[in-house]
Amino acid sequence: MLQRIILAIFLLGALLTGLQMLPSRATATAECPQIIVSGSQDEGPMAHFNADVVPGTYDVTYNWAVSDGAIESGQGTSTIDVAGMEGNLVTATVDIGGMPAECNSAASSTVEIL
Repeated sequence: MLQRIILAIFLLGALLTGLQMLPSRATATAECPQIIVSGSQDEGPMAHFNADVVPGTYDVTYNWAVSDGAIESGQGTSTIDVAGMEGNLVTATVDIGGMPAECNSAASSTVEIL
């Protein structure tokens, strides 16, 4: 049962992340890169998040923010490690600097700390 709940939360997070990455019709261009954020639980009460900009031809910066956790390492890079508390949902949101002005520059992912 718990595995189904975790899977449902993961799929909901992936769906919401995908919806956030869809450009609006008013600002969409064929040249906007896609931001993909993935998260997983590491050993203990730690989560690992990674951001990819596709295509990776942009010179970008990474600024992370988290809810229900604390960034332990990686701020300013494409990957971070986050300490959380057991039972919490940790959401990491990255704001990508250096993106074209008309493109979405943020995305997030959520991980449950077990």
